[in-house]
Amino acid sequence: MNTYLLAERTFGSYGARILINLVVSGIPVFAWYGIETWLAAAAIAVLTGWDIGGQGTLDLPTKIFTIITGIVMAIPPILGITSIAYIDYVAIPIMVALVIYGLYLGITAGVTGLLEYVPPTYSSATVLANFMIALNVVIGLIIVGATIGADTARWIRPSKRDVIMACLLGFFATAVFMETIGTFFAVTAVKAGLDPSLSWNMVLVLKQLGVAAGPLWPLLVGAWLLQFATKMLNAYSGGPALTVTVERASLRPWLTLAGALIGSIVAVLGIVWYWIPYLTTLANWVSPVAAILLTEYYLIRRMRKEISEKTSKVRIESLVGWFFGGFSAYLLSSYTPYFVPSIIGMAIASAIHAIGAKLSKRF
Repeated sequence: MNTYLLAERTFGSYGARILINLVVSGIPVFAWYGIETWLAAAAIAVLTGWDIGGQGTLDLPTKIFTIITGIVMAIPPILGITSIAYIDYVAIPIMVALVIYGLYLGITAGVTGLLEYVPPTYSSATVLANFMIALNVVIGLIIVGATIGADTARWIRPSKRDVIMACLLGFFATAVFMETIGTFFAVTAVKAGLDPSLSWNMVLVLKQLGVAAGPLWPLLVGAWLLQFATKMLNAYSGGPALTVTVERASLRPWLTLAGALIGSIVAVLGIVWYWIPYLTTLANWVSPVAAILLTEYYLIRRMRKEISEKTSKVRIESLVGWFFGGFSAYLLSSYTPYFVPSIIGMAIASAIHAIGAKLSKRF
């Protein structure tokens, strides 16, 4: 089942529509789609000498190429999972090339020195707090990816071994490894003179490292293709989320294309940049959704595979658990950044959902 169907049986049909479209996928994934589309276009813009700007300061060629990229990236998700797989066959070797280059940077600069690096604008008193904030964002985004992962994971062969291998090796291990390599890239670029506040931008990182002017320029083309591969999955998840809202399956291709196009236009206009704090904060609100889905399956349904055709419109205990879990994570991330708020939010949401389900005699 896809993410929406799982949520529908846990939060109710109306509750799932609200959460999936506003918090998990739907609008959020197409907003990220716009940001990543701009990054993909920026990779080519760096090679051609266009102004990649930021927050609405793109020049006309970059704007046009961003829109074109957004439309092209939406085609494989419209065609289906097989088309996405074909793109990945090309993107994965390029990702390996970037990883090798990142490892080279880490070994050359010294891994210990990279891990101990502190930006000049940071004091020793704030390092721990900022590290915990960054850790929460990373863990939260991994949870977000895992939550919408059902949209593609449902195509895995239905055996425990295949699912476990895909989860541990294909998702979590890869995510941790790639975050480490990304750290090598970012710190090396900052040491080379990049503004630390821009180190999240892979294109500017590669540009600072001299990739655009040297023999490694194909890595920027590879960065465009990697964004292609990433955003295909966002569009693939966002399309069904919008489709169930209008209750017309035949509109899925058009809604997918519309979401991709609107996300790209919003990125070009610069509006999406004001959404970034909201989109980042969503990591605190998505983790309780994941916790409640897991609690529902493992504790309440006790891993039963049969699914009732009758679905509640709203399940109060699920929504209450989600709200208090998300609100707790939000408060902790805002005022006490010495924990991992997304994990604590998961625990609170799971407990409230389980207690509510027990009181309502669901198990």
